[in-house]
Amino acid sequence: MYSTLPFKTYTAIDSGLIQTLRCSDAYRVFVLSLIADRKELTTDTTIKQLSSIIGESEHNYQGGKRSISFNDKLRATKKIELSSVRIANKNRTVYKFLPLVIGNYIRVNRILYDEYNGKLPIELLGFILKLFSVANPHSYTISKSMRELSRLIHMSNKTINEYLNRLVSEGLIEPKQDGWHLNVKGLIIDRPHAKKISEMKTIMDNWLDSWERKNKDHEKMPRCLKVYKYYREKNFENVNDEYSLLKNLICGLTRTPTLIVDISYPDIVL
Repeated sequence: MYSTLPFKTYTAIDSGLIQTLRCSDAYRVFVLSLIADRKELTTDTTIKQLSSIIGESEHNYQGGKRSISFNDKLRATKKIELSSVRIANKNRTVYKFLPLVIGNYIRVNRILYDEYNGKLPIELLGFILKLFSVANPHSYTISKSMRELSRLIHMSNKTINEYLNRLVSEGLIEPKQDGWHLNVKGLIIDRPHAKKISEMKTIMDNWLDSWERKNKDHEKMPRCLKVYKYYREKNFENVNDEYSLLKNLICGLTRTPTLIVDISYPDIVL
């Protein structure tokens, strides 16, 4: 019903926000962040729309005698600002995510929503986000002790063990000698050189957009731009070293392979 809402390819969320919220609310915030405008970090998505996108009842967002509403939970975190605006003679809530602090956020692709929404309970999806928020730097491995894990993600040892076992049965987490390894689609690792990678992508985006505006014959597109466009459309999936790839593309250092029907670009070489 609300398929026209502007879903982004991926989103970044404050780690502390994810860790503080209950599992179900952590996943709801992920979807809300996925909808929010990339530049302004705002959205006026209604509770009716959000619950419909996730596939649950609006009642889950309301408060009761022993619980507070979803919106009040967000206000309490002080990580999201809520304000009221009047649109078409109706009051709507605007959610504004506060700017992120470098090193204190997680990046998650929309694939997590596309792949698992409706297939897994939202409390498990929120638990995955919580685990990812405390994973070892640049990895999918969680090696913290149970006591430390409980303190960081605000959950009891009993519930953590229960959810871990459920994820193991789903094949989404694997016990390792040094902890647990997440096997979940859509979790994006911040690699070293992340800032430089972002800057290089901006350069390539501007170059590609400028070239396409000025040229109609895309067959004459420089090889490095063709390769960049190919990987960008695939969201750089299965690219192990984005930094080296982008650095070489900016320098125009690509090898021209024999054209085949099913394009599969080779490794970039110096």
